[in-house]
Amino acid sequence: ALWPIQYPVAGSDRRITVATTRPETYLGDTAVAVHPDDERYQSLIGQTVELPLLGRRIPIVADPGVDREFGTGAVKITPAHDFNDFELGNRHRLPRLTILNPDGTLNEAGGAYAGLDRLVARKRIVDDLIAAGFIDEAAIAKHTHQVGHCYRCHTVVEPYLSLQWFVKAAPLAEKAMAAVVADDTQFFPENWEKTYFQWLETIRDWCISRQIWWGHQIPAWYCETGHTTVSRDEPTTCSVCGSSHLNRDPDVLDTWFSSSLWPFSTLGWPKGEGGEATLFDRYYPTSVLVTAFDIIFFWVARMMMMGLYFTGKAPFRHVYIHALVRDATGQKMSKSKGNVVDPLAIMGEYGTDAFRFTLAALAAQGRDIRLDEARIEGYRNFINKIWNATRFVLRYLPETTWNWREVWEKKKDDTAFAPNFWIRHRLSQTIQTIDAALASYAFNDAALAAYHYFWNEYCAWYIEWMKPVLNDDTHPERETTLATALAVLDASLHLLHPFIPFVTEEIWQHLSPTHQSLSLSAYPDSDRMAPPRTPLGQGLLAQAEHVISVTETVRRLRGENGVPPAVKLHLELMGPLAETLTPYEAMIKQMARIETIAYHPQSREPEKSAIAKLSDELTLAIPMQGIIDIDAELARLAKEGDKLAKDISKLEAKFANASFIERAPPDIVEKDRELLLSLKEKQRDTEMLSRRMATYR
Repeated sequence: ALWPIQYPVAGSDRRITVATTRPETYLGDTAVAVHPDDERYQSLIGQTVELPLLGRRIPIVADPGVDREFGTGAVKITPAHDFNDFELGNRHRLPRLTILNPDGTLNEAGGAYAGLDRLVARKRIVDDLIAAGFIDEAAIAKHTHQVGHCYRCHTVVEPYLSLQWFVKAAPLAEKAMAAVVADDTQFFPENWEKTYFQWLETIRDWCISRQIWWGHQIPAWYCETGHTTVSRDEPTTCSVCGSSHLNRDPDVLDTWFSSSLWPFSTLGWPKGEGGEATLFDRYYPTSVLVTAFDIIFFWVARMMMMGLYFTGKAPFRHVYIHALVRDATGQKMSKSKGNVVDPLAIMGEYGTDAFRFTLAALAAQGRDIRLDEARIEGYRNFINKIWNATRFVLRYLPETTWNWREVWEKKKDDTAFAPNFWIRHRLSQTIQTIDAALASYAFNDAALAAYHYFWNEYCAWYIEWMKPVLNDDTHPERETTLATALAVLDASLHLLHPFIPFVTEEIWQHLSPTHQSLSLSAYPDSDRMAPPRTPLGQGLLAQAEHVISVTETVRRLRGENGVPPAVKLHLELMGPLAETLTPYEAMIKQMARIETIAYHPQSREPEKSAIAKLSDELTLAIPMQGIIDIDAELARLAKEGDKLAKDISKLEAKFANASFIERAPPDIVEKDRELLLSLKEKQRDTEMLSRRMATYR
C-alpha cells in the first residue's frame, strides 16, 4: 500500500502530505524534500514540519532529485534506511537517525514502538496515525513497487546504516584503466572492455566489510574507550592508550576483496630486498585469466587494482570472457532456482569428452550457451566416429613390426595418389585455422574446424577413397596410402586432444605405444603436413577437387530430379579435363552410384540430360530418359502444384482479413506467416522442377 501521511507545517494550519510504502521509517525522518521548481511547495522551502505523534521538527528542503509526478510530489527523507535518501541527506547535510536493531526490531528511537518487529510496528503506527487524523483512510492506495529480497530465504532486505570499512578506490581504478588503455591487458572479446571501463569510471569507495559467517576476519581491534588498532598480528594492547581490553571487529572481508588477492594467496608475496624468489616471482604476471562476464568488475577489475597497487604490474596479459552455461530456457543456473544441470549425470549418460566438446563447440564469443542434450548426443556420435575410423585404419596394419612414421617420412611426397595430397592439403589448412582460432580464444571455431575436418573430409571422403587401395594388396600406392592415413589420423588426434582428451589419449596409445602422453608429444605443424607445392602436386590436388565436385554434383542432380538412391546412372564427362579423372573412375562410381562413365575431350550438350558446368574445362551430364517416368513425374508435380496453390490461397485470404491479424494470438499469426513463406518456396521449387522435367521428353 501507499500510505499518505500528513505532516503539520510548524507555525501554521497547513499540512504537507507525503506518501510512503514503509510508514514505520517515518520515525527516522530528518527532512521532507520537494522539487525546487514545484510551485505547490515553493513557499514552504526552508520551513519546518512536525513529525506526527512525535512532535520532532524537521526541515523542508528543495532537491532536483525529487520526482514531482510521484505521489504528492513531496517525499520523506530517512537517510539511515534508504539508499536514495542517504545520498540526498549527504547533499543537504542531514542527520542520519537509525531506528532499527540488527534483528529488524525498533530500537529506542522508536519511542513507544521500541522492541516491536518492524512489520508489527508498521500496522500499529498506521492505526495510530489514522486514529489521530494524520492518515486519511480513504486515500490509502494499492501500489506495485520493487523491493529487494534475499535470494536464499526470500526475506525483504532492509537498508540499514552501520559503520563499515572502506578502500579509497578511485586512485586504484585509474591505474587499472591505464593498463588496459596501454594494452598491457587485453580483453577477448574486446567489447567487454566497455563494461570494465564503465564500472571503473564511475567507481565509488569500496566497502570491504561484510556481516556474514565465513571469510577473513577484519584485522581491527577496539578498546573499551573506542580506539582502533589495526595489526598484522593479534595485538595484546591498544596502540593508542595501551588498554589490554580489546575486542576484534566481528566483520569479515568482502569475498571479492579476498579474491582480489588471489595471486598472493596462492603464490606468496614478491620477494623483499635480499629475499629468495618465490613462486609469485616465477609465475606473476600470468598469461590469461578465464572468467565469465558477470564478474568483470567483481573480480577482474579488483585483481587488476590490487596487482598494480602492490607490484606495479597487471596480473594477466589477456582476459578471456567465456560464455555462461544456461539451462534449456536460457535462465542462468542457480541452486536456489533448482535449475542446475548436474554435470556428473550428463557425463555418465554421454561421456566426459562429448560433454567437453559440446561446451567448446557452443562457446561462441559474446553468446551464452543453452545446454541442449540433443547437441551432446550429436557430439557423442562424433566420438564414436573417431573410434570407428581408427578401427578401420588400424585393421590394415601388418602383423609384423612396421614403422609407419618412417614410411611416411620417406614416401609422403612421392605418391601419385591424389587423395593423399588432398587430405594433407586440407589438414594443413585446418591446422592454420585452429592455430588462429586458439590465438584469439575463439575456442568454438577451433573445435568446429577440427570436427568438420575429421568428419566431413577424413571420414566422408578420404577413407572412402582409400578403401579400394587398402583392399588391394598389389596396389603400388597401398603402403604410402596407409602411412598417410595413419599420419593424418595422428595429427587429427593432436588437434582434437584439447577438447576430447580422454578418447584421443586412449586411441593414440594404440597408434603410438610410447607410454608417453599425447599431450607431451609434438603438436602438428601446418607447413610440415602440407603437400609439396610443385606443379605435379598442384595438379594432383586439382584432380581430387574435381572428383569431389563431380560426386557432389551428381548427388545434387539425383536429388533435384527425384532419382531414387538405388538407381545407378550413366555419367558423361566433357571438356579438356574429363580424361584426367579416369584414374579415379572407381571412386566416382562408388560414391555417386554411377554404373558407366563416358569421357569426351570436347564440350557438348547431350539432349534430354541434366547438365551442370563445373568449370570452363569440365562439364557433366546425366541422361534422364529411361531413368524416370517423365510423364508420371510431370503429372505428380502438377497435382502437387495445384494443392500448393490452394493452400497458399487459403492462407493469403486469412491475412487479407484484418480481424484475423487483430484477434488471433500472435504465435498463431507468426506460425501461419512462416507456413505461407514455406509453401511459396516449395511452389517455386515445384515449378522449376516441372520446367526441367519438360526438357527431358
